[in-house]
Amino acid sequence: MSGLIQQAQQQSSLALSEQARQHLNPSFDETRAALNNAIENPVLRTDIQLNPRHEVAVLDTFMGGTPERPAHGFAVADVLRQTGGLDYDQMAFISDGDPNFHAPSPARLLTAPGDATPDQRLDSYIETLITAGMSQTNSALEAIADQPNAPNLRGVNYSTSGTDLNGFMALNGLAFERDPAGNRQLTPEGRVIFDALGIEHTVEPQTLIQFAERGINRFGQVAENSPLVQGQLSRHEDVSRKLQEQGIHYTVAAGNDGGVIEEYRAHGIDLSPTADDNIYANPYNVTVGSLDTMGTADPSDDRVASHSVQDPEVDFLANGVDRQVSVFGLDHSVTGTSFAAPDINGRLVRLSRENPGLSAGAVQNLLRNSAGPPIPGSNIAAIR
Repeated sequence: MSGLIQQAQQQSSLALSEQARQHLNPSFDETRAALNNAIENPVLRTDIQLNPRHEVAVLDTFMGGTPERPAHGFAVADVLRQTGGLDYDQMAFISDGDPNFHAPSPARLLTAPGDATPDQRLDSYIETLITAGMSQTNSALEAIADQPNAPNLRGVNYSTSGTDLNGFMALNGLAFERDPAGNRQLTPEGRVIFDALGIEHTVEPQTLIQFAERGINRFGQVAENSPLVQGQLSRHEDVSRKLQEQGIHYTVAAGNDGGVIEEYRAHGIDLSPTADDNIYANPYNVTVGSLDTMGTADPSDDRVASHSVQDPEVDFLANGVDRQVSVFGLDHSVTGTSFAAPDINGRLVRLSRENPGLSAGAVQNLLRNSAGPPIPGSNIAAIR
C-alpha cells in the first residue's frame, strides 16, 4: 500500500511541476491562445463612469510621471481646457490601458517553447502587438459610447497613433542588447526576428538597413492580411461611426513619424507609401497633424511640422510645436501631434456647445471653413 501511495504522490508532484512549468514558461501555442482570448473576448469597461457634467473624455495615460515631467494625458487635458473653454471637472480622465486585459506579453511568442517557425513567431507577434492595443482602445471607446448618464458629452480625444514605423521601433527594442564591452549584439528574440526576415545574424550597417526596410514593411503586410487585425479595425470603425452619429467628435493624433520616415527614405530604405499612416484614422473620426507657426503671428511662414506624418487621412492641422501648458501648477512646453489633436477637439466641443442643433459633421465643416490661409504644398485645413 505504501508503494501505491508513494507512486500517487510522485505522479501528483509531477503534475504540479508541469502546471508550474506551463504557468511560468507557457508554450507558443498556449501564449497565442491566451492572447487571442483576451483580444477577441474583451470584458466590459465598468470602471468608466461619466456624468452630465462631462463634455470631453480624455483617453490617455495618466499613471507615472512627476510634477516636473507629468504623465502625457495631463498635458493633453490642458490643451483641451484652453481651446474648449473647459473646467477640469468637465473632462473625464480615462486610462487607455484596460484593467481587465490580462494576457502574456506578445514578445513571449518570439521565444516561447514550441515548434513554430520564425515566420509564424514574428507574424504572431506583430498581429497580437497591434491588436492587443487596439482591443483595449476599442473597449474604452465602446464603454464611452454606451454611457447612459453623459448627455452633454461632445468630444473624445485619443492622442495616439499606430504606424508601421511604431511597430518596427518595438521590434528594434527587442532585437538588440549590449555586451559587457558595450557593443551591440542580437538578443535571442533578435535572432528569431532576423531569421524570419531572412537577414544574417550581424549588426553591420547593410544588415541594419535590411532590418529597417523589411521590418517596417512586414508590419504593413501582416496588418493588411491578418483577419485578427482587420477585425479590430472594423470594430474601431464601428465605434467611431457610433460616436459620430451621437454628435461626439472623436479625434486622434496623426503621429510623429514624418521626419523619421523621410530620413529612412533618404538613406535608400525602400518603404511602402503607407509606412507612416495612422492605423487609428478612419472616415468617422478626426485625424489631426501638427502645424509649425515658426513662432510668428504671420501665417505666410507656417508649414507642416517636420515630425507630422503625411497621412492622406489627416483632416486638420493645428499648432503642435512648443505649445505652452500648465500641469500641477508648473508650465511646460510640449511638441507633437499629441497636442495638436486636443486643440481641434476643444474647438469642436466649443462649436458644438454654441450650435447645439448641428451634427458632428456640420460642426466640423464650420471649423474647416474657418481655416486660415493654406500651407504651401498642403490642402489640409490649418487652424491657427
